Parts: sequence; C-alpha cells; structure tokens
Amino acid sequence: MGKVYLVGAGPGDPDLLTIKAKNLLELADVVIYDALVSEPILAMINPQAETINAGKRRGNHSLIQSDTTNLLIAKARESSIVVRLKGGDPFVFGRGGEEMFDLVQKGIEVEVGKYDKPVFLKRGMSMTIKELLMSAEYIIAQGNPNVVLVERGIRTFETATRNTLDIAAVPVLHEKTHLPVFVDPSHAAGDWRYVAELACAAVACGADGLMIEVHPNPERAYSDGAQSLKFSKFEQLMEAIRPIAKAIGRWVAEGVAN
Repeated sequence: MGKVYLVGAGPGDPDLLTIKAKNLLELADVVIYDALVSEPILAMINPQAETINAGKRRGNHSLIQSDTTNLLIAKARESSIVVRLKGGDPFVFGRGGEEMFDLVQKGIEVEVGKYDKPVFLKRGMSMTIKELLMSAEYIIAQGNPNVVLVERGIRTFETATRNTLDIAAVPVLHEKTHLPVFVDPSHAAGDWRYVAELACAAVACGADGLMIEVHPNPERAYSDGAQSLKFSKFEQLMEAIRPIAKAIGRWVAEGVAN
C-alpha cells in the first residue's frame, strides 16, 4: 500500500515550490496533475514516473471527479509514492479535501497537513458537514491545528448557479467546531453578477471571512473568469458588507479595498 501526497504547484514558478514538493516530484511513482500546473513544474517530475492529466476546465473535464478519486485509490494500492499535484496554493484544498476524505475512508494514508501555515479546507460539492469536519480532524491530527473551513456551495438539482451556497452551514459549523468559517461566494455562484449578494448574505449569517475571486480582466482569465470581480466591483462589495457586519456586532478591516 502506497501513500498519497497532496502537493500545491503554486502560481507556476518552480522556484516557489517547497524543497519537499520538489523532492516528492523527483521520487514519485505516479503524478496525477491538474490543468493549472505549469509546464516548467511538470518538467520537474521524475521521468520514470507515470503522469496522468486529471485537469478540469468548465465544460471540459479530462476526468470526472469520481474517476479521479478512484484513480488515486487504485494507484496508491499499486505504487509507493503517489503525488496529487494541484495548481495554485498548496494550502487551499477544494476537491483535494474531498479526495482526501475518500482516500482515508479506504484506508490509504494521505499527507496534507504537515505544515505550520493555515490550511483553507474547502467543502467538496458532495460533502456533508460531518465529512468536512472529519477531513479537518485528519489535518489537525497530522500536526496542524490552523484549519479554516470554507463553505463554497454544494451540488443540488439547481442549474441556475454553479453550485448552491449552503448558508445554513455557517451557523451549523460554528455550533459544532471552534474553527473559523469562511464562505466562497465566487465558486458557489459561478457568475460574478451574484457574488456581492451572496457575500452580503454570508456576512449577515456570521461568516468569519470571505474568499472572493478578483481579476483585472476576467474575460482573459486563465481560469474561472466568469465568477471573478473586477477591482471596482470588489471595492463596491467591500463597502456593501461593512454596515452588515456592524449590524451584527462584527467589523471589516479598514483599507482592505484600497
């Protein structure tokens, strides 16, 4: 039985990878990577390793999520070192958290939390609140107590938005755990036109923070441009949430939108 390592590729610059991430890419037997991983980082992978593209673009998925999870399970049973190489910040886990939960359920060891930096653990679109909390407990058990839970929408029968934002998860999580709870209205909506209203609802519901996608030119964004706010819209959002936060006894840091 092998072990799965969840590794973040960062913004694409190989010089920004951690030493451990570089070592894992050089030692890996199998690397399953996302669409946002840059070519220079892919070039660092052990040439003898099996590489599998599990990248997703909206409407164009190399593998559906269940196939990716099943592939991770199968490869971990065959190989010693399996790297799940995800584009972006290594400390933000969206589908990675969902994959981690499924791997642990199958008795496969996963390393993800052995850092001294906060981990933003996003709820998978098919995860229950209980499963999200169990994933957080796994990270904490590996030695990192600095976990931030992120509600980013769940899958329902509704198709008007990318996901359905589960606002009720905010007070439920606050009742069940001491961990801070953030909301990601960008991924929930999938459309920038709804982000501000969802952000206001999240603040009113008691969210400890928001995760908002912003881009100077969303039309040219490499990924998720449709849900990204321009700077001017982000500034308007920040001004809109201040009185809501004040009304429930919270506050928003000054100067954030500047």
